[in-house]
Amino acid sequence: MKKNLDNSCIVSMDEESIIRTEIFLNIQPEGNLEQRRQYLLALGRKRDKLNEVTIKSMVMAIMNVDSTVKFYTGSEENSPEHGQGVIQIMVFPSSNQEEFRFEDIERALKPLIPGHIKLNVTRYYSSWRDVMNNFTNWRNIKDTMKNWRELYYYMPQN
Repeated sequence: MKKNLDNSCIVSMDEESIIRTEIFLNIQPEGNLEQRRQYLLALGRKRDKLNEVTIKSMVMAIMNVDSTVKFYTGSEENSPEHGQGVIQIMVFPSSNQEEFRFEDIERALKPLIPGHIKLNVTRYYSSWRDVMNNFTNWRNIKDTMKNWRELYYYMPQN
């Protein structure tokens, strides 16, 4: 009885139930069990209208991090692809430095995005200006960041 109850929710499904769900939905399994579970959860959130809230919710479900979402028609001066509509998603780094699974985000969003709109999913990079604006001094950085590695992940990678 407990197993049936656990397998009724994606969050607590065992691997066998995840496999059955993927087969039923005709999904090619990718990643470890937890990544596959997060992907299935994100698919459940796709029923909403495609907007910033829906996209951020799906990114949060897949990667457990926040993101920024910008829509471009293609005619804006700052559009990444002049002449083409673009949805640009910038994923914030996670506090535990998990790998970025951009392909899972793209895979979940592709069916919702019209063919004439390009999808860009990238890592959000902070600049030294962001650090300067967000932290008043080095002590504030030291008090906020556990170690240099955390600051490293906060900053852009070359």
